[in-house]
Amino acid sequence: MKNLFLFLFCLTLLVACDNDDDQNSKDPVSQLPKATQTGANTAGCLVNGEVFLPKGGGLAGNKNCFYQYVDGGYNFLMRFSDFSGNDASSVGLGTQNAKIEKGQTYILNARPFFTNNEDGKGGGIL
Repeated sequence: MKNLFLFLFCLTLLVACDNDDDQNSKDPVSQLPKATQTGANTAGCLVNGEVFLPKGGGLAGNKNCFYQYVDGGYNFLMRFSDFSGNDASSVGLGTQNAKIEKGQTYILNARPFFTNNEDGKGGGIL
């Protein structure tokens, strides 16, 4: 009987433990992936205060990122999508003919990153 009680007590402890407590947090920032500089293939942001993470996508994937030289200019695009529901949603950030240099910080509402499609500009989509 003593062994049965000990077994049930240990079983209760194991079932009650949740090692994924951070995902249940009400703070939306804590639900975002950690920032990396290693190419960890993660993405996430807050949209109107709610967490937006890439989901679904099958073989096509749910994240796309490129930086390429086309027609005399550098173009950058990072987009991630949520295909888990009936309607797909995407968040994207890009530039058109704006050279991006390593080690620099870019403010997206300042030159050359305005939200229009003119050369040397960039912006975001939702």
